[in-house]
Amino acid sequence: MTGRVIVIDGVDGSGKGLQVDQLMAGLHNEVGEARIVSQTHEPHDVASNTIGMTIRAILEHREARPPNAAAFQYIFYLDRVVHWETDLGPSRKAGEIKVSDRERMVTYAHGVAGGVPLEMMLEWHKNLPVPDLYIY
Repeated sequence: MTGRVIVIDGVDGSGKGLQVDQLMAGLHNEVGEARIVSQTHEPHDVASNTIGMTIRAILEHREARPPNAAAFQYIFYLDRVVHWETDLGPSRKAGEIKVSDRERMVTYAHGVAGGVPLEMMLEWHKNLPVPDLYIY
């Protein structure tokens, strides 16, 4: 059984959390006990991921705009690599359905708004797996 990675992405305050909650409830009703359905998010701030934990600390203490937008968005990309390697990829391979709150589109949106060239961010992500369903 092939797993699935579903992403609901968007900027802060866009309603991602509500949509993820509703999707999770619907998936649990649809598949029941037949498959593991779980939720994750970015930054992937689990204790074993120092990159995600660093991002969370920066977000909790930073000013409205980081001093170097490209470096800040690259840290998000690095967190995403870890997220795919340790959570999303293995879950998909195990046949699970994983719903993630955020992924690459929000990096592009914040990056472009901060002056980071879109082409550069696309290049970073070119070798990463892509979600099975992406809602932005």
